[in-house]
Order: sequence, then structure tokens, then C-alpha cells
Amino acid sequence: MALAIRWELGPAYPLIRTLAEGLVGAMKGHTDQGQPLVLVFDADIAKLMGNIIERELIPGAGIISIDGIDLKDFDFIDIGQELPDAKGCTGGNQVAHLSPYRARSRPSSIALKRSVSAESA
Repeated sequence: MALAIRWELGPAYPLIRTLAEGLVGAMKGHTDQGQPLVLVFDADIAKLMGNIIERELIPGAGIISIDGIDLKDFDFIDIGQELPDAKGCTGGNQVAHLSPYRARSRPSSIALKRSVSAESA
């Protein structure tokens, strides 16, 4: 499961720390089961958010934090290990294939600086 968050308040540490604490509390059952925390932001705060959660709140829990993604209602993203027979998409879109299980053993935050638009195949 991924949480998409629209953020308009800027990169102020106290505000992002407060959001991080709320997200960690709300997703406690999820992370306690060994699932990574997957966060998607429209604003440029993924690295700061990832660092706060990984270094200060729940070290080693596993987090994937990306930004620059403008999701709309009913959009979806795939976060997982790339399939061996996966084909690239057309139209020059950038696709990120991330393994949440690898992130669990070697936590990191990942910043993706490109908007993704849905295309019909």
C-alpha cells in the first residue's frame, strides 16, 4: 500500500516532523507486520520525510519515499520488483521499479523528480 500526500506547506522541518509522526502512528500496524512504508508526495519533501522516519522515528522499518508525483483520483502506481519479462512503456515516461523488500533490509529514501502521467495502452 502506498499513501499519496499533497503537500502545500513547504519544507519546514517542524511541520514535516509532525506529519511523519502522524503517518508512523497511523501505519503502525502495517509496519509492525514487516511491510515497508511507501509515501508519494507532489512536493519536494521525500528525502526529508524519509530521513525523519528512518533516522528518528522507526529506524530499520523500511521506507520508500518519492516526490514529484502528481496523482489524481483513481491513479495508481506500481512499486515492486521489476518482472523479468517487463516491457518499457511508450511516450518517454520514466518508470521506477523499486523493491520494498530490498528497502526493508537496506532502508533509504528515493526522490523521483518527474511527474508521471497515465497513458492508455
